[in-house]
Amino acid sequence: MLLVGLTGGIASGKTIVAQEFLRLGAYVIDADVLARQVMKKGQPGWHRIVECFGEHILDSSQDVDRARLAELVFADKALLNKLNESVHPLVLA
Repeated sequence: MLLVGLTGGIASGKTIVAQEFLRLGAYVIDADVLARQVMKKGQPGWHRIVECFGEHILDSSQDVDRARLAELVFADKALLNKLNESVHPLVLA
């Protein structure tokens, strides 16, 4: 079995390539989708994020405010590392 990882910045063509792989019969695992799933309210990633960043990272529905989280972590490499250490193991599992 061949294992391929798609990486790249915004608008670099990852989605188009993944769709082509699907069309050709490949299995595609989208880490962004998995990350959103583990960060849903009540899920382990949600709890870890609230523990690391506090309840102010939540919106009025108590969901993780992804825009607010992005502002924080992309402005501070240490916070980005903290987020990655919290969420990546859950995505890999």
